[in-house]
Amino acid sequence: MQRIEAQYQYLTAAQQREAAVLDYRTRVCRLFVRNGVPFQSEVVEQAPETPWLELHELIDLDDRSGNPVVTVRLCFNANASGPSPMPSVSEVARYAQHQREVQRLVTAHGMAAVPWPSTAYTGSTAFDLLFPERLALNRDLLFALHAEPRALRRYAHVLQHTAQIVPTLGPPDLSPPVSTLAAVARWAVVMPLLHQRLRTRTEATASNGRQQQRTALQEEMLPASLLEQLQRFPAFADAYRYFRQLVEGLRPLLNTLPTEPLRLPTETEAPPPTTRRRLRRARTPHHDAWSHDAPSASLRLL
Repeated sequence: MQRIEAQYQYLTAAQQREAAVLDYRTRVCRLFVRNGVPFQSEVVEQAPETPWLELHELIDLDDRSGNPVVTVRLCFNANASGPSPMPSVSEVARYAQHQREVQRLVTAHGMAAVPWPSTAYTGSTAFDLLFPERLALNRDLLFALHAEPRALRRYAHVLQHTAQIVPTLGPPDLSPPVSTLAAVARWAVVMPLLHQRLRTRTEATASNGRQQQRTALQEEMLPASLLEQLQRFPAFADAYRYFRQLVEGLRPLLNTLPTEPLRLPTETEAPPPTTRRRLRRARTPHHDAWSHDAPSASLRLL
């Protein structure tokens, strides 16, 4: 009877866990559908202690406008056994809302509206490997220029949560993939920029509560000691230097306020359909000026 009871409890727990994982997958997919964010869903075999979900961004160019468009690949862990979903549904909702809003801003303004500086890339890492994060950085910069404070704050929270994986990227003696290092370099450049834009947008009228919230965000930025450790990886150093040069080239524009703030979409609004095309290979030398002659690549957000 004890063995039967133990087996019954095991099967009941397994059934409850399977139901919880299925409910989590359903709720997450509905979030992306509701926000009009393109996504792909798949179930993968991972260790039980790993997160229930990993988000991977596949970036492409819209065939008609040439603007970057992100499709999110949702990788659900078939062996998830944690006591609660990781990331939480609220965290995924914040991420989906950001993806919706940034794409609306990109569609409304267009990448050609930004006077991209013509700074040549001089790093040793192959430019093709950094290009997906270059596209992602372009979206980030246009978003920072035109987003309202609440949207900037939401993205700051998204990046802070995402950047928590940086200290666990791998053993100190092994180099993470170039795509991961380039993504971390982008986060390291964009996070302080978001805080700077928040100060510019809210400094004159911010309440005490907002001031305290902004301070809390600043404390969560990547520490200088971690950035120094990452500099020993050539791919990170190249991407970090390259992305900072691009931001500095736009510094006068980033220090100003937008003249016509754009209304953010509501929960029920969806972005217009897009048409994607295969990207063409980049020509050398590589410049920071926005170009449609760029290599195809995908972006992984761990």
